[in-house]
Amino acid sequence: MAEKKKIEVNAEDLDFGEKFVGANATNPMFSSIFNQPAFVNDKDFEYRLVQRNELHDFPNHPFKVVVNEEMVDLRDSIIENGILQPLIVAPRNEGGYTILSGHRRCKAAELAQISSVPVIITKNINDAQATIMMVDSNKQREVILPSERAKAYKMKMEAMNQQGKRNDLTSAPMGPKLQSRDLLANEEGVSKNQISRFIRLTYLIPQLLDLVDNDAIKQSPSMAFRPAVEISYLTPEEQKYFYDTVKTLDKTPSVQQATQIKELSKNGNLTQTRVMEILIADKPNQRETVRMDYGKLRDYYDSSLSP
Repeated sequence: MAEKKKIEVNAEDLDFGEKFVGANATNPMFSSIFNQPAFVNDKDFEYRLVQRNELHDFPNHPFKVVVNEEMVDLRDSIIENGILQPLIVAPRNEGGYTILSGHRRCKAAELAQISSVPVIITKNINDAQATIMMVDSNKQREVILPSERAKAYKMKMEAMNQQGKRNDLTSAPMGPKLQSRDLLANEEGVSKNQISRFIRLTYLIPQLLDLVDNDAIKQSPSMAFRPAVEISYLTPEEQKYFYDTVKTLDKTPSVQQATQIKELSKNGNLTQTRVMEILIADKPNQRETVRMDYGKLRDYYDSSLSP
């Protein structure tokens, strides 16, 4: 791909102020990201142009920012058109701003050599609210890896617990109070057990978590999601020699094999030798079977014999 000419595009050249903030401005983006009416007011939000070096990544940001072909396309778009959607940020006690939404745009702006970027500053929010905003705003990404979803679910659920507010989805006075996991499952449109499975992935060592991501994007080596959930119950030390064995044998476990490994770990009987023995055994779906038409064999064998 031919490299496009880098030209300085300043955010000052673009009119975002009235579009994204102001007493009479509305923007449906806020309704989806901030879970509130689209009305934008100066008390809660402020539009500003800031220097890129004032922006800082969200602590333990769960979503990866990778310089790939899509990032190059985003850089080229910014060079030609500027940043079309402001970043969402929050003030830091140490100075500058924490990015809630727009980590990829910030990186693309760096690659495009843009010094100042348009941002919308959120005011009067606590750390838990900032975490929830960060997770929700990044759900718009086209591709979310299992590791990203796992870390994001864990961060959001911890933030919801920290808020300690009542999260009822029923108007009945005696209706049950939903736990954070139930509410998160409802928001994501998945079962609460699936939320728990994703969060279990955060207990995997990085090397094994990479294998799960590889499975999602069809790259090798890889490990399927459900076996990975079972392996997450191993101790970090057990996971290390499990990973070494997987690499050596170029084999990953089925759900049944992973469950067997998990049980051995639970009972204190797991060794690297046992991991190897389990992995080299044939998986049930890999065993060759011979199919016969037993009706054609009746003339040759006693009819009382079982198949």
